[in-house]
Amino acid sequence: MTPPRRTGESPVCPQKAQFHDQRDIDNGFLAYQLGGDDRVADLADGQHEHADDRKPDLDRPARCDRFGQLGLLVDRDLDALVERTRSRPIPSGQVSVAAALAFLALQALVGFAVLVQFNRFTVYAGIASLAIVAVYPFMKRVTYWPQIALGLAFSWGALMGWPAVFARLDWPALLLYAGAIAWVIGYDTIYAHQDREDDALIGVKSTALLFGERTKPMLALFYTLAVLLIALAGWSAGAGLVFSLGLFAFAAHLSWQISRLDIADPASCLIVFKSNRDAGLILFGALVLEAIARRLV
Repeated sequence: MTPPRRTGESPVCPQKAQFHDQRDIDNGFLAYQLGGDDRVADLADGQHEHADDRKPDLDRPARCDRFGQLGLLVDRDLDALVERTRSRPIPSGQVSVAAALAFLALQALVGFAVLVQFNRFTVYAGIASLAIVAVYPFMKRVTYWPQIALGLAFSWGALMGWPAVFARLDWPALLLYAGAIAWVIGYDTIYAHQDREDDALIGVKSTALLFGERTKPMLALFYTLAVLLIALAGWSAGAGLVFSLGLFAFAAHLSWQISRLDIADPASCLIVFKSNRDAGLILFGALVLEAIARRLV
């Protein structure tokens, strides 16, 4: 991926963001989707951070795939106890811990080489992400809210794409980050319902276990927060009618997920979880079309 163009160093979070023109605003808002919203590609391949078994992808300058690989290493003993995950490479013995550590180090080096191509602020933002990436794999052992940590780490692209263009953070990026976190909490709760019985037996915590039969109302809460925060992010960045129509379609898809979901059926949980690929593509398409429409006006 070619890094977004930069407009030079600027103060962090000025009282009033000084954008060079509407095209820069479009670029900054789209940069999150292009550089950080890798959920769409992961879901299309049936991969997910909760499973910690994602394919390597060198387009992630801030995190590379260290997130998934670290999770595989940390969770290898737990994975061996869960029916769905015991066949993963490390717990099944197909890949040794030493080989996994070597691969993790290689990914870290390649990821850092990509990261340093950006401006200084973006480099610092990428390095800062390592703290939450390191903490996340352990959260399911201590809290019923590991999905929050997942959202903080997995949505970090919102804090990377914008400064890659503007060399600073502004409200649209922060709002987008918050909205993405709410979305992740929602769809990872759906994903976690596949393993809730095994998780309960081995002592792993999740929002699926916490919410239980209240899952659908809680999904409605977090999905509503996601839509509202993403809307505020887009509108504060100057997005207009095309974005709004796409956001409405995105919200409709999230509503469909809640109505379609059967938390007692793991197959239903997986189908609904994977459908977030389509939700992400709807949102991404709306942003792209909004940017195109603005250039045609």
